[in-house]
Amino acid sequence: MRDLAEKPGFIATIQADLGQFAIYSAGLMRQRTGLVRSLSMLLTPTMMCCLLHRLAHACHQRNLSVLARLLALLNLIIHKVDIDPAAAIGPGLYIPHPAGVVFHACAGPRLTLYSRAVVVPRGFGRGQAAAPQLGAEVTVGANAVVSGAVQIGDRAFVGAGSTIAKNVPAAAYVLDRPQQRLSKKPASPEISTGKAG
Repeated sequence: MRDLAEKPGFIATIQADLGQFAIYSAGLMRQRTGLVRSLSMLLTPTMMCCLLHRLAHACHQRNLSVLARLLALLNLIIHKVDIDPAAAIGPGLYIPHPAGVVFHACAGPRLTLYSRAVVVPRGFGRGQAAAPQLGAEVTVGANAVVSGAVQIGDRAFVGAGSTIAKNVPAAAYVLDRPQQRLSKKPASPEISTGKAG
């Protein structure tokens, strides 16, 4: 797992988020993303949620904690997503359905969080605890829970409804509950619809 030492600027981070959004949006795959299209993409709930977090995080880094908390609260009210302003997330954040997402951790670039994904320290809300560390290109499926001082390796996939309380190696594909792993991430999601064993 790599350290978040390489910190791109605010605009570069937003551009990476837009790029990730364009990659996942099937209708935009063959179209060039010009200025008007980029501005219209910024107004989607997916991008507004990411933009509000990026602004809150920028305020947090500049010790403007009240403004950071207000932006995070605005994100909670508008999009029903709770992302801690202190959460360091690399460029390329993608949250296709932001409702119910809770994120109080650190992650590398190209993080994907699906609806109601929860990534929090163990004992969330009862004082400071060590937060989860997610590597690059990690995907956390819908209704999945990652809690405690765990490390999720690069390119890991946490399947929908999974509960993770232990470290997950790089390129692992974690399905169902209790924690089950496939040795390598399958080539296509359709192949891996059954339980791993």
